[in-house]
Amino acid sequence: TEPAQPAAGSAAAHDAPAHQAPARPDDFPSLHSEPAAPRDGEAIAARIAAWERELRARGGDPALHHEIGRLWEIGPRSPRNAAIAYQNAYRLDRAWLPTLKAARRLFSEVGNWQMAAQLLEAEAEAAAGDPKRAALLHFERGLVLEERLGRRDAAWALYQRALELDPACLPALLHVAAQHAGEPAALAATLERIAAAAAVVALRARALAAAAALYEDRLGSPDEAARLWEAAFAADGSDRLVARRLALHLERQGRHRELAAVLRAEIERGGQEGAAAAWRLGRVLLRAGAEDEALEALLQARRLAPRDRLVLGALA
Repeated sequence: TEPAQPAAGSAAAHDAPAHQAPARPDDFPSLHSEPAAPRDGEAIAARIAAWERELRARGGDPALHHEIGRLWEIGPRSPRNAAIAYQNAYRLDRAWLPTLKAARRLFSEVGNWQMAAQLLEAEAEAAAGDPKRAALLHFERGLVLEERLGRRDAAWALYQRALELDPACLPALLHVAAQHAGEPAALAATLERIAAAAAVVALRARALAAAAALYEDRLGSPDEAARLWEAAFAADGSDRLVARRLALHLERQGRHRELAAVLRAEIERGGQEGAAAAWRLGRVLLRAGAEDEALEALLQARRLAPRDRLVLGALA
């Protein structure tokens, strides 16, 4: 049976004299780290009763209501009583982050998504001075509205708000990209934004490469594709997929000098793929009339793959 609702939610607790000194967050170590709190029901009830007496002495105080809510979560668990305590704290101070975070987590756990969305909104407003943090909170609220409450239009307005606050908000960009899968132009633009936001080199290169492939294969824009293949290769020249696609693109355009530079970078990595790149470089240089350089490239291919028939045939 669930414990009875604590007196913290009673009118008397809120009507106590207001001249008492309010509790400070530092009075409650649990707001910063988990204390060695009592775990058995009797000790929890005694601690809650002590905080309720403190509430009657101090008057309505969000930090005390918060601590009572935390104790109700420790055990024996009473999500209902914890929620009541967090709501009392929230009514007294709608911008106090410890309560906003704890209440949001609790309401998410019990499936009260309407309240969770409301708390996310309040937390985003409280984080107005930190655009990156506010952007993430707007994005999270958008996910709740879209996935839990079926309010897609409102959710998309929040994703856009997140990106206005922080154009490099990667979770929002990735989510928007996934939704644009059937719209190549919008997807390509979003992928470019992801590349600009990505701190990880490999992610930046792959995002640029994906945008380049869209321009080349689905949007019929070879110039845009060339720009993006080159940017992807500049971001991460070790990505062999990017190198191969850029080499194909340069070969189609007859840009032999740039193609040779890409193939030489591939040769330096050695192995069978390095040998293939050396063989290809030899063929490119032959077409460009640079026979001595072509022979050097083909000999390098033979050193890397001495039994490769294509290489041996080219040298015959």
